[in-house]
Formats: sequence, C-alpha cells, structure tokens
Amino acid sequence: MVTILLDFTGLHKDLYKFIQKSTAMKSVLFCAFNLLLSLSLFSQGIVFEEIEWADALNRAKTEDKLIFLDAMTQWSQPCKIIQTYAYEDPQAGQFFNDSFINLQFDMEGFPGVELAERYQVYLYPTQLFIDGEGVLRHRGCGAMDATDLIALGKEALSDENIFALQKEYDDGNRDPDFLARMSIKLEEACLDNTSWMEYFFSELPQEEWTGKAAWTMINLNVNDPFSPQFQYLMKYHDLYALKYGKDTVDQKIYSVLLNQFTEIYEGEDLTLFAIQALKSIMDPLRFNRKDELEAMVDLQYSEEVEDWDLYCQSAVKVVEEQEITDPEQLNEFAWKIYVFSSENEITLKARDWMEPIAKKFNEPTYLDTYASLLYKLGDIKEAIKWEKKAIREQESIDEEDDDDLLHYQLQLERFQSGL
Repeated sequence: MVTILLDFTGLHKDLYKFIQKSTAMKSVLFCAFNLLLSLSLFSQGIVFEEIEWADALNRAKTEDKLIFLDAMTQWSQPCKIIQTYAYEDPQAGQFFNDSFINLQFDMEGFPGVELAERYQVYLYPTQLFIDGEGVLRHRGCGAMDATDLIALGKEALSDENIFALQKEYDDGNRDPDFLARMSIKLEEACLDNTSWMEYFFSELPQEEWTGKAAWTMINLNVNDPFSPQFQYLMKYHDLYALKYGKDTVDQKIYSVLLNQFTEIYEGEDLTLFAIQALKSIMDPLRFNRKDELEAMVDLQYSEEVEDWDLYCQSAVKVVEEQEITDPEQLNEFAWKIYVFSSENEITLKARDWMEPIAKKFNEPTYLDTYASLLYKLGDIKEAIKWEKKAIREQESIDEEDDDDLLHYQLQLERFQSGL
C-alpha cells in the first residue's frame, strides 16, 4: 500500500492570503456602504413617517420626543415653497429626523380636519410641535427657508417655546420685556392673541393702563380702533406721548387706523357707515401723518357719496403725500378727474401724472386718458395725435367686439369736432 502524502502548506498560505484579502475587501465595502447610506439619509431632507396619530403619540411618550406636524393642504402655494426650500434641505433633515417624530397631514383629510380644529389651524402651512399627551408645545406658520425652520425647531425644544412662555405668564411674570417676547411669539405663530390681551387688561386696574407693561401690550397687540384699550390711548394721547415718545405713539395710532381703513376698502361689506365711523374716530385726534390718512379716507368716502369735487381734491393729496407712481392707480385717478373735475389746476396735475406714463407705455387706456386730459385743457391737436395712437395700439390687439376700440374712436370724433 502506497501512502501519498500531499503537501498543502503552499496552498494553505495562498488560501489564507485570499481570505484575508476578501475579508478586508468586505470591510471596505461595508464601510463604504454605511457611508453612502449615511450620506443618502443626510441628503434626503425631513423624513415624514406614515403612521397613525395615536401611534405617533405613543411613540412620542416612549421616545420622549415631540411630534413635528406639518399641517398643510394640497392647494397651498406656501406649502409647496416650504417643501422645496426647507423640508428637502439636508441640514433641516438631519436636525428634524434626529430630534422629532415627523408627520405631514393634509388638513382637509382625516385626521387633519379634526387636528386643525383642535389646534386652531387656519393658515397653511402651520408647523405644530406636540408632546405625547397631545399638548401643543410650540408652533410656527407660513413658508420659510431651512435656516428659519431649524431655528423654529430649536425654539420648540427650548424654554422659549409658547407652552413655557404661557406657564411663565400664568405664574405672574408681567415684565414688559417678557410681554413683548410673548406677543411676538404669538404673532409669529399666527395665533389670535385677543383673548390673552383681554385677560391681561381685565386683571389690570385702568389707572395702570399707561404703565410700561400696558403700553407694551397696546403697542404690540391692539389693532381694533373701537377697543377699550385704543379708546383709552386716544383719550390720554398726550400722557402716552410724554412717557413713550410722540412719534412712537402716533405711529401706533396711524397703523391701527390704516389697518381699519384697509379692511374696509378690501372687505366685501364696504359700507358708508364703516367709513363714517372711521372718520368720526379720526376727527378729534392729533397725530403725525393724519393728513395722509384723512386723504385716503376722504377719497373712499367721496366715491361712496359721489362727491366728485372732494374726490378729485383727495386724489391729488393722496398722490402727492404718498408719492404714488403706479400707472394703473394714477390712470384711475386721472380718468375720474377728466370726467368730474371742474378745476383747471387739478386737471393740469392729472395731465402731468399721465404724460410720462403715456410716453413710456404703449397701453391704449393710458394713451386715451392722456389724450382726454389734453382735450379738456384745450390742446386739441395733441389730443387727436395721442388718441390716434391709442386706436392704433388697440387695433393691434386682436379682440372681437372691442368696446374699448369703439370708445377710443368716439373720443377721436369728439376731439376732431372740437377743431
């Protein structure tokens, strides 16, 4: 029997080297995979989890984290903006994925509708930070970039969140600087601070309403000119001005009244009564820029009651005091001055507004208004020239049943008959 002894020593060495190389390669590949995975996770922005609301609350309790809820709708343009410029940002993703349980609900679906009512969500997007008990800790609203979103998230985790500030207020803090901070936080969160403000003044004796804390609340939170606080400010205007500066107090009065006027002007329930009520508030007051505001109110009032002399005078004041340069707005004023004004000086001012506009823009309606003012001032040849230009520009616009073109042609006939 022959025993054959095979020498595997060399083979063992080669195999060992191969195994070593393979293990090292696997290690390298494993590290590279982990790196790529980390980079992938880091670069994908905020990861919104698809879990039930009840499960999110339970996880928040278990993990001792806040829920970040993006309250959004499909149709909101600001929601699309924040998605692109904040939620998909890598740095925002790293911070929010590490710090919160992230959810994104359409507030017109389920459970969004219920949560919108519970947490008073009226604007989209709204950013909610909620603990495991369902208690709102902090919130923000509107579109923002990644930097602002990260700052909001850090604020939610700090002692400066709305929940902490409310607790500090309930514990009796009435320091003016604290009240200012809280007012700003509520405004940034798009929360209605009316009830909070009313509660503050309900526990404060009226003789202390001129104090610094009360002035801070009035200056930052009062926007209703019919509120007791604003009425008190008007009554003791000189005292407030002496303590906090006339310019500061007057600016507050101006901003409240301007806001009221804007609501009247833009509201669906524009009424003569609302304008008269605003005028009655303004009449006894003395404050900076009152003439400017009065001119705007008179402009609207005069149009409502068809007092065209007052309208034309007010239009001139508004244009001069506010330095209006918008062509559409100037054209509207100028046309009504052409139709209604009986004062040559006012008509001249309207012509001066429209001359550079007519020369810069080939808009038929601007050309027609400028031509009409020239005609009214007796410059008939120039009026005819500019009206013909308006007609040419309008004819270049391919529109059937063109009422504007017919109007310009009738104006031209009128001008030519005046020669």
